[in-house]
Amino acid sequence: LLVNIWDNLLTNAIKYNSHGGSILISLSQTQTAIEVIFQDTGIGISEDAISQIFERFYRVDSARKKDGTGLGLSIVKQIIELHNGEIKADSKAGEGTTFTITFFREKQREE
Repeated sequence: LLVNIWDNLLTNAIKYNSHGGSILISLSQTQTAIEVIFQDTGIGISEDAISQIFERFYRVDSARKKDGTGLGLSIVKQIIELHNGEIKADSKAGEGTTFTITFFREKQREE
């Protein structure tokens, strides 16, 4: 299931990036969580649309209607939540998008 997350986010970063743009993927951890960040320098997503991108069948606009069904990010969110995590998106139209995935570590049981 995790491969589906990475595949979807990387495919989107490539598909919606600007010509000659860049993609940054980073990973960090703390005692309470693991964080994965996908950041691109692509076309971005408007403020109005960002709140809806994880809804099933939602498509941002005509510039983004390249293949796909509008299910990818909703499936990504469901998989992340199944793994005790959350996903957040931050974007500016024309500047790029950042997806931050946080997987929370479960508390260790006291014996």
